[in-house]
Amino acid sequence: MKKLIVIIVLICSAKIFAQENAENKGSLRKELLINEFTKPAEYPGGINAFRNAFAKMFRADKIKSKGVVKSEAQLIISEEGNVTEIKIIGDDPSMNKEMERIMKLLSKTKWTPATINGNPTKFRFRLPITMNLEG
Repeated sequence: MKKLIVIIVLICSAKIFAQENAENKGSLRKELLINEFTKPAEYPGGINAFRNAFAKMFRADKIKSKGVVKSEAQLIISEEGNVTEIKIIGDDPSMNKEMERIMKLLSKTKWTPATINGNPTKFRFRLPITMNLEG
């Protein structure tokens, strides 16, 4: 049942990608123009393969909290497609620790780098997770 909840949450996550680049820190119009020519970084097999790998590795029994638990993983994907930075944000330490464990395992896989106008660029990948854990 808990894995089903994890899978549903992963599928329902709408905001996953956010580009971080010095070029798009300007005006909103400039950001819209850059995003029109941006190809985001991609996990091998696509976002669904990433979600499935995450769900298979996730161990709900490691989470000590009950009720709604939120956490967000932020990864920096380099121009070469390597995960260079992992940051976990959330209020529950046990959830953050489990997310970090999984992200470290998934970071061993090389991604297809993001591009702007055909040139590889750094990319910030975000994975927000919200779960309702019952005791």
